[in-house]
Amino acid sequence: MATPTPRFEYVNEGGWGRPPPSLGRALAHTALWIAVVVGVGAAVRPLLPLSPESASTRKFEHFAANKDDYDVLFIGSSQVYRHVDPARFDRLMAEAGHPVRSFNFGVAGMAALENRALITRIAALQPARLKWVFTDVQRTGVRITGDNHFTARLASWHDPLTTWRALAVVAEADMSWSWKLDMAARHLVAFGSWLSNSGRARDVLEPHVGGTEATREAALPDRFDAGAGGLGPRGDGWVPLELAFAHATPFDRALIRERVQIWKGSGPEQMKRLRADPHQPRPVLEYSGELREPQELLRAEQALLTDFIDQVRAAGAEPVFINAPDVRQYEYMLEAALEAGVIPGLIDLDDPVRFPGLLRADVRYDLNHLNQAGAGLYTRALASEFAARLDGDGAEGAPRR
Repeated sequence: MATPTPRFEYVNEGGWGRPPPSLGRALAHTALWIAVVVGVGAAVRPLLPLSPESASTRKFEHFAANKDDYDVLFIGSSQVYRHVDPARFDRLMAEAGHPVRSFNFGVAGMAALENRALITRIAALQPARLKWVFTDVQRTGVRITGDNHFTARLASWHDPLTTWRALAVVAEADMSWSWKLDMAARHLVAFGSWLSNSGRARDVLEPHVGGTEATREAALPDRFDAGAGGLGPRGDGWVPLELAFAHATPFDRALIRERVQIWKGSGPEQMKRLRADPHQPRPVLEYSGELREPQELLRAEQALLTDFIDQVRAAGAEPVFINAPDVRQYEYMLEAALEAGVIPGLIDLDDPVRFPGLLRADVRYDLNHLNQAGAGLYTRALASEFAARLDGDGAEGAPRR
């Protein structure tokens, strides 16, 4: 007697098996899986500590614990981190009749997208005294290099809206479709890590599996920060490069030396050209490195800056945009934003005519950083310009294009 064919089954190479699910059932299962991942991730995320490997974690923890003590916050790249001395700034502002207390929240390599995610977290704290947030953004930070893949820092700022802003910039960039697809995939992978809390179990378990807080602190990478966390010797967030070098790992010291050698090799010639034509226009570059024509921001770049301003105001403060002195004289996103009316003003310290002392060779550490003496001059110029603005007689930055 022939064996009847079982209902709802089919024959494959391995014998009897179940039929493949319908497309509708497969999509339903996929949607259910995504919903579970998103739901569990959202439920667990508020319970997780900030990743100790994220460069901004210690500064954020410090600010959160002292959020009602500060009037001024400096957020931005290493040109904020290495250049703004809060103690000097506070003293000079007090002498000018505007007493404030400030904190340097600069982080090496921070650009506009990471800035946007950070100020959103700060705004959620609702700091009682915060009045002004200074920032120096000149790049969006949309380009993710191979060294940064899957890092805790990268995942930490890929919340849904920041990821959306990144994808919008990628879509408008003047790059090939292959570049756009590759960069979009990198941002989506980072978003997936944020969404699923990938790799965060270690942050929860590590404090309970041996070692003391001191040994765990010592194991954190320095990142040129003069010790884990980058709060500096006074706890105000400022770490000049000389101090960073003294505390850096051998690998990091080699990187700093390489940058100094580049400065020694090309800096004098660039300084000579700058002195010869201090009024030369400072261009906005495409993501390909070519000159952008016309010299205007992309819609997605404007939206990113507008979003940053909105988040600062949600924190009860006003944004203050600054240009840092950079010998390279390119990537002037904020000048284009000022010209388009996107930002309310610009304190331009990258002006060889008004601030020639900030572009002297003896106050430079490398092409785009000042040394400790230069940081003192920079902080003094910044305080003077800001006090003049508060007094109603400060000159806004004017584009040189």
